[in-house]
Amino acid sequence: RRRPALRALEAIFRGLERVTVSSRRVQPFFARLYRAGGWMLFTPAAIVVGAALTVIGFVSGVPLWRDAATVVAPIGRYPVIAVVLVKLAFFLTLAAHQVVHGLALVHYGRRVREFGFTILHGFLPTFYVDVTDIFMASRRARVVTAVSGPLLHLVLGSVWLALAAHLAHGLTQAFAAASGLIQLQAFVLSLYPFCFIEMDGYHVLVDALGLPTLRPDALRFVRRGLWRHVADRRALSRREGIWLGYVLLSAASVGAFVAVNVWTVIHLIVG
Repeated sequence: RRRPALRALEAIFRGLERVTVSSRRVQPFFARLYRAGGWMLFTPAAIVVGAALTVIGFVSGVPLWRDAATVVAPIGRYPVIAVVLVKLAFFLTLAAHQVVHGLALVHYGRRVREFGFTILHGFLPTFYVDVTDIFMASRRARVVTAVSGPLLHLVLGSVWLALAAHLAHGLTQAFAAASGLIQLQAFVLSLYPFCFIEMDGYHVLVDALGLPTLRPDALRFVRRGLWRHVADRRALSRREGIWLGYVLLSAASVGAFVAVNVWTVIHLIVG
């Protein structure tokens, strides 16, 4: 009974993965946006401002975290409104995340081939931008393009926390604090490479290792090749060791992520 159900679930996820709304005529839009001010995101001044906002946000977040249960209590009184507003605001920043990636391509003289909406891995609705043209640029350009999107979440999260610290207790403060926490979580998840999802940090990792198909190769090795090595008592090669390390770290990271989120929820509820 389980196998037909699992096959049906897998078919649903695969079908959802094919849900895509996109356009391949976006290069002129990104070029205009870059000339209109997007270029400022890639200046030393932007780095200084971003770093300052991050420090301010984290300093502001300390007292909010200490009194987290009280700060987010209004969400419990208006759960539907709060969840819809927080999710909507976050969803819009996912689009902004991809726009920043596109601006990075323009900054390095590359072309944005496509921009759109999809359901990542069949369960995660998100926006995307085709950045494959950046692979023709330098490693520095590839790294900057990869980290530019996640850094937007870091700055936005810091701004939300700083704003929450200066708001009176109520739904608005709770919304700002929750939005800040979600943005910081998105920053970490985007840059962390060990979570079985090919996010920005994963692309930086495979670029550094020179293993562009790390995830599928690692999963295939653990499912098939690893057990033959164990049975034959053969030592792992460097590449096989990287594959195994990736799977082990990813599995441990997913478990830690779930545990941290459970602990966070308990902290917010109990205080």
